[in-house]
Amino acid sequence: MKTLRDMLRDDDYEGVWKAYLGFLDLTIEEFMEIQKRLLMEQITLLNNCELGKRLFRGHEIKSIEEFRKFVPLTTYEDYAETLLNKKTEELPSEPLHWVQTTWKGGTNPIKLAPYSKTMCDAALPVSWSCENQHFVSSCEHNSFSH
Repeated sequence: MKTLRDMLRDDDYEGVWKAYLGFLDLTIEEFMEIQKRLLMEQITLLNNCELGKRLFRGHEIKSIEEFRKFVPLTTYEDYAETLLNKKTEELPSEPLHWVQTTWKGGTNPIKLAPYSKTMCDAALPVSWSCENQHFVSSCEHNSFSH
């Protein structure tokens, strides 16, 4: 599969649209099916790590219905101990970057969030202006501060 950078270099804007913005053409039902699949991917990852086991309160979650039943709504405070102390051993994967937000994290002066290689690879390294499936890239490279 071509990367976004490769598609932009090759002027493959149709490929970029399909890979990164094609969801805009989906029906609500198609969009929700993708969201359910993505949620299940995250649930599977969290089932296998310390943070997920704590959030899931010892349940091995196998469906969205079980997730809704056993997992309460959370706030940053539920993750703060792990994230602010960069306890990578408790996460589903090793972070490639740690991102610090600019607003307060509840009772903490900052928030930190781990970005895995998968997240960085999937993130759009460009800003888009799009209209009728035509768009313009405003930059070419990802930039992370760490």
